[in-house]
Amino acid sequence: MARETVECLRQNGLEVIVDLEHAMDAWCGRVENGATADEALAGQMRAYLLKMAGQCVEQGVSRVVVCDTTGGATPEEVAEAIAGLRKALPEGKFGFHGHTDRGFGVANTRAAVLAGAVHVQGTLIGTGERCGNVNLTTVVGSMQVRGEAEFVPAERLAGLTGLAHAAYGAFSLDVPHGQPIVGAGAFGTWAGMHGSSEKKNKGAYLWCDPSVVGATPAIGVNGMSGRANVVLLSEALGVALTSAQAQGLMNENQAMIEGGGFTASEESFRLACMKVVGTLPNFFAIRSWRLSDELDETGGRFVQAFMTLSVGERVVVTSRAEGAGPVDALTKALRGELEKWYPELAQMKLGRFSVTAIDVSANDTASYVRVTVSFNADGHEPWITAGVSSDMNQAALMAIVDGFHYWMMEKGGSRERGRREEGVGTTS
Repeated sequence: MARETVECLRQNGLEVIVDLEHAMDAWCGRVENGATADEALAGQMRAYLLKMAGQCVEQGVSRVVVCDTTGGATPEEVAEAIAGLRKALPEGKFGFHGHTDRGFGVANTRAAVLAGAVHVQGTLIGTGERCGNVNLTTVVGSMQVRGEAEFVPAERLAGLTGLAHAAYGAFSLDVPHGQPIVGAGAFGTWAGMHGSSEKKNKGAYLWCDPSVVGATPAIGVNGMSGRANVVLLSEALGVALTSAQAQGLMNENQAMIEGGGFTASEESFRLACMKVVGTLPNFFAIRSWRLSDELDETGGRFVQAFMTLSVGERVVVTSRAEGAGPVDALTKALRGELEKWYPELAQMKLGRFSVTAIDVSANDTASYVRVTVSFNADGHEPWITAGVSSDMNQAALMAIVDGFHYWMMEKGGSRERGRREEGVGTTS
């Protein structure tokens, strides 16, 4: 059947690539659940693999692809299989198809290429059955940068990060922070000692120049960071802090640092820096807030937010709003008054909203909660802000306030012309 299929495709002028499913299991003598076959069966399995591969080469197929269908092979086994097949069938051209079930997908693919494979299969960002197919972004970036293989023209390699990010976006997925080559942490430095070294010797903790794959180095701030990281990141974001100011920021924002708030949002970090140096305009401030969240015996829910705001230097206003939940009510209470003074706020909308509990096993119900909120507006790149608190509503409000401040900075924060009077107002 295989012979006839290949012959038919070839006769119709098509390039034929044959994937040999379970080829690695056949080479290694493994059966169901990865169990080792007895000696006789193992010999038959390898012999059949060699027979099928030989038949494909004889018929002139373009590539014979060795598949690690279960993802259970090791780099050593893959290298041995590719080398063995090339030795037995020197006229053949072999490829490799891997999975990441054991976490060896990329390493196995590299081993295949170094052993002589001329074709690799995978998916751009590693999506696929079970734990996924081989991540081609990682394979291409890691091997080509080191001169181990050439998959794309050198000048196109700089588009790798952007291409991967577009793919994640098409699937409505966040780029994993620790994803090699393309994740935010791929070329990042968070540890205090590392940050100090980076300041003295740029690239000391990077395996390659990030620009080669279209990435940029990142200095981050989290619980492992020291003043050097804070200073470096503030400089990179255009709000340079002195060492003393950096220490002040760390003292004032311990929860945000320990809870990863500044890792999740550089915009929130930049706003915190502006507060320290006194360059953040006094658009508004929340003087007090409270929530009323009632549930009756029929299951009906009634949520209200009450808020006292100062707008600019002298105006004090109060606002009340109902919402579908606490965060919705708080946001509406903010908007209800602020949009009168800053109408540009009506242009922005909240997008995705995520909540992460931090170190629950150690702190139980007193754990910190990190809330990240994405915002969007027509014609503008989305932005993300974060808040960290032991109270989820407080953390959400911190992120929302930062999101409002960011947009007002972008738009200049001009007040509505028709309302210049200063006094006290109430919105209900």
